[in-house]
Amino acid sequence: MGFRLIGIGGLVALIAMAWLLFFDRGVEDPTAPEVRSAMVPERAAPGSVFHGFQSPDEPGLPTAREDGWERAAPPGSYENEMILRFPGGDDRRRFLSEIAGLDIREIEIIPGTNIVRVRYGNAATGARLRNLLPPGAGAEYNQLVLSPSLPPPVEEVESGPFYGFGENLLRWLGIPDDHDDWGRGVTVAVLDTGIVRHPAFGGAFIPTVDMLGDRAAGFSYHGHGTAVASLVGGQYGVAPAANLLALRVLDGDGAGSSFHLAQGIYEAVNRGARVIPMALGTYGESSVLREAVEYALDRDVILLAAAGNEGVQGLPYPAAYEGVIAVTAIDAERRRPPFANVAPQVDIAAPGVGILAAWENEDYIEFSGTSAAVAVAGGAVAALLGFEPTLSSTEVAAILRGNADDTGAPGPDPETGAGVINLNRIFSRNESGIHDLALAGFHLSPGAREGNGPLQVVVQNRGTEPVRDVRVEVVFDGDSHQIDIGALDVNEVGVAEIDFASERLMVPGGVEIVARTFAPRVEDNRPENNVLGARIGLAPTEE
Repeated sequence: MGFRLIGIGGLVALIAMAWLLFFDRGVEDPTAPEVRSAMVPERAAPGSVFHGFQSPDEPGLPTAREDGWERAAPPGSYENEMILRFPGGDDRRRFLSEIAGLDIREIEIIPGTNIVRVRYGNAATGARLRNLLPPGAGAEYNQLVLSPSLPPPVEEVESGPFYGFGENLLRWLGIPDDHDDWGRGVTVAVLDTGIVRHPAFGGAFIPTVDMLGDRAAGFSYHGHGTAVASLVGGQYGVAPAANLLALRVLDGDGAGSSFHLAQGIYEAVNRGARVIPMALGTYGESSVLREAVEYALDRDVILLAAAGNEGVQGLPYPAAYEGVIAVTAIDAERRRPPFANVAPQVDIAAPGVGILAAWENEDYIEFSGTSAAVAVAGGAVAALLGFEPTLSSTEVAAILRGNADDTGAPGPDPETGAGVINLNRIFSRNESGIHDLALAGFHLSPGAREGNGPLQVVVQNRGTEPVRDVRVEVVFDGDSHQIDIGALDVNEVGVAEIDFASERLMVPGGVEIVARTFAPRVEDNRPENNVLGARIGLAPTEE
């Protein structure tokens, strides 16, 4: 028999008051925009093959050197297309002259590079093209890139309920009402389906560069880029003063290619973008895309990418590339929803469930997914750079991870990375004298699910000063415990463990637990996060 965690919810009066203040969904704001369901029509092909073309734990797709291009392109790449890379401009020009008589349907070059996309009539032509390549040139498949599919509404998630943020995102993040200047002077390039006119942007002019032109088909997912942009800037965005730049690399069905994504990255960097949040991905590795990522990182551009919504082990590219900040989603109770992918490369978690966002036709939706999370994180980075423009890309990534609120398993983990982004900590990280011990959560170790592991009470030092003699008081199933954790350095996580028999957690409704952390002779500057209550249980699952 297996077990699963059946629920966590607030029990302490302080938590209840905070819930009523910030997350009361029973009172409607008469000025709030009308929100429709986040569900949109199913995508047309090729978007529909995103889930099936390659699982992250399967061997990589064959390369040109392995199968020679004599057959059709493998699943997950565009048929009768290849991306060519030449050692120099003369080689590129000579090659394009030599293929003038072949059945070539389209030729496209990334400006400033010797990278060429070629679309041809059949596989035989593809083989001839490859044979004509000069020494030092390379060829690869053009991989399918997609925005993550929208997950189901939060109330329909099987292991729910998961709680959305609605229009309370900024308040939940601790962002003040007067944050109109956040992100000023920072250009954020949104590589997506484009950004349509919407009241959320207040009539601001948003430059657009279209990488697809006549190839852009479909309309069912056209609002995706608008939703992402609205969480970066605009009325509901984290950094409303940021300069948004729209680069259309996905069509209206949310589908694009590794070539156009790479082209979009080059274009964004060359147009002065400092932040590039990418709510898209592919499981087909591309050297051309990898080089575009390196081009941006070498120029100190901060790249963020969605962890993906397939609910699998492993990340798509570009989130999986070193140097790219991989962002996953959490709900309003800091839990990772089951649609978010899991991997050791996950860096940070951000709100990504039921967030009010703009959509096409001046609509608003409750936007969920790692797309929403990467947009929020991108806005946070823009806000940070607006105040501290000289920060490098590596410094920004370290600041995000080093000031995150631990959640889930103690310490960095494959589900939520370093934890949940915390803007208050980020902006106060250089202030001395802040003492902030926090109850980060309760966690059942894997052994607990089999009846032989402890319940972990997780404490984190979120201040700017080390704290000695950290303690935890726990009331669990009627029993009281006081546990000494010891000293915690800045951002360090400590764990108090409570042994129990698994039968105690299998009662209907679970078992109540309340915990408080403190340090004698230390005045906590943020006492509101010192106490946490929950109801925890184990329930049998099907074999």
